[in-house]
Amino acid sequence: MKLSNILILSILFYFSFLSAISQTLSQEERQKVIDSLSSFDIGTRLSAIQKIEEYNILEALPVIEQKIWLQDEPTLKIEFLTVMQQFGSLNVQETAHLIIDSAGYYSQNQLRFDSLRLQVRVTVLLFNIGDYSTTSYVFKILHRDSTYIDFYALLLLKEIVLNIPEYAESAKTELLRISKEAHSSLLRSMARNFLFELFGQNQDVINYMVYIATNDSNSTSRITAIHNLFKINYPQLHDLLVERLYNEPEAIWRSQIAESLLIHYGTLADYDFVLNYLSHETENLAVKIINRSLIGFRPPQPDSGTTIAAMIDSLVSLKHQVAAYGWLGSQNFIDELDNDLDSAKIYIQQGDSLSCRRLIKIFQQKVDEEYNDSLDGDTREVKMGGWQFLYWNAEYILNRLPDIPSMYRKEE
Repeated sequence: MKLSNILILSILFYFSFLSAISQTLSQEERQKVIDSLSSFDIGTRLSAIQKIEEYNILEALPVIEQKIWLQDEPTLKIEFLTVMQQFGSLNVQETAHLIIDSAGYYSQNQLRFDSLRLQVRVTVLLFNIGDYSTTSYVFKILHRDSTYIDFYALLLLKEIVLNIPEYAESAKTELLRISKEAHSSLLRSMARNFLFELFGQNQDVINYMVYIATNDSNSTSRITAIHNLFKINYPQLHDLLVERLYNEPEAIWRSQIAESLLIHYGTLADYDFVLNYLSHETENLAVKIINRSLIGFRPPQPDSGTTIAAMIDSLVSLKHQVAAYGWLGSQNFIDELDNDLDSAKIYIQQGDSLSCRRLIKIFQQKVDEEYNDSLDGDTREVKMGGWQFLYWNAEYILNRLPDIPSMYRKEE
C-alpha cells in the first residue's frame, strides 16, 4: 500500500476515533444526566431525557419509569414514554393508556396543545407496539379539525389502512377529503401519495388523480399526479399527456410532458406532435429543453423476442411512414432503400445473416449520408426525424446480427 494511502487511512481513523469519543460519556457524566431527571426546571429535565436518548443511557430506564408520573407538562410525559418504548420497557402500553385516560384532567395552561392532540400523540406510540384500541381518537380529531389537519393523525391513517381492515374504507374516505380540503399543501400532497400508494388500482382514486392532473391549482400536484398515473400504466395516459402539453400553464412541466411523450411512447406520431408543438412554445427554456429532447431522441427498441424478419418489415413500414411525413425525399431514393430492405429480408429468410447484415448496413449508411449531406443539390433528402427512426431501427437490427469477419469489413 502506498504511503499516501496509509496516511489518508490513518487520518480517517483518527477522526473516526475522535468522533466516537465525543459520542460517549463517562460513568460520572451518565449519572449526572440521570440525576437531572429530578430537577425542578422543566428545561433541565427535557435536556436530560434527550441526552439519555442520544447517548443510549439504558440504566436510566427505572428512573424514567418512576419519574414519568412527576412530569406536570404532558408533552414531557410523551418524551419520557418515547424513550421507554425505545429502551424496551414492559410498561409502555399501560403507561400510554393511563396518559390517554388522564388527558382530560389537565388544565389549559398545562397543555401546549389540547387533550385530543395529546391522545393522538400517545396513540402513535401504541400503534408502534401493535395496540390499535385508541384508533377512535384519530377520527375524532380529523372530524373536529376538518381543514387544519393534525400531522400525526394523517400518518396514522396509513397505518389504519394497513393494519385495521374494518376501518380501511373510513381511512380512505378521510384521505380523499384531506387531499382536497387540507389547509396545508404539504398535507394535501401527503394524503394523495398515501391514497395512491394504498389504493392505486382503485378506480375512484385513478379518476381523482386524473382530475388533479388537469385541474389542481398547484403545479407540483399536477405533475405528481401524472407521475403516479405512469406508475400504474394508466391506459389513457397518452391522451392525457397530449392534452396537457398545450394546456399545462407551467413551461417547465410542458417540457417534461413533451419529453415523456418521446421517451415513454416515441412513435412517429408522437415525434411529429412534439415537433409541431415546438413552434407554439413561448418560453425560451422550454424551447431549449424540448429541442434538446428531439435532437437526442432514439425510437424505442423492439422486444427481444421480435424476429429479424419482423424487424425488417417494421423498418419497411417506418420508411413509408417517414416519407409520408415529408422526412424522406425522392421516390427513386425511397425505391432504392426498399430494394435494400427487400434483399436483406430474403437473405435472413435463407439463413444468410452476414449478407443480411451487409445490406442493412448499406441501408443505414445511405440514410446517414443523405442526412449529413443536405447541400449536395440532389433530390435525395433525409430530415432529422426520418434519420432518427431509420438510422436507429437499422442499428437495432445490426445489433441482433452476427458481426462481419474482419477480412470482409471494407466491403461493408
